[in-house]
Amino acid sequence: MRLLLVEDDEAVRQVARRYLLDLGYAVHEAATPSEARELFDRHGDRIAMLITDVIMPEESGEAL
Repeated sequence: MRLLLVEDDEAVRQVARRYLLDLGYAVHEAATPSEARELFDRHGDRIAMLITDVIMPEESGEAL
């Protein structure tokens, strides 16, 4: 299963990415909601789940 991970804190994003990879997931990662949208535009047909931070500089995870 391929996931899109969105987290603005690089250290948290790297730990989450490593954990998800260890569980066998393929992970696309983004630091901002706009970056996440770009990734989704390119790979959305293969992304099964979005995991996002709730509070980010550009917009909330809920809005994303």
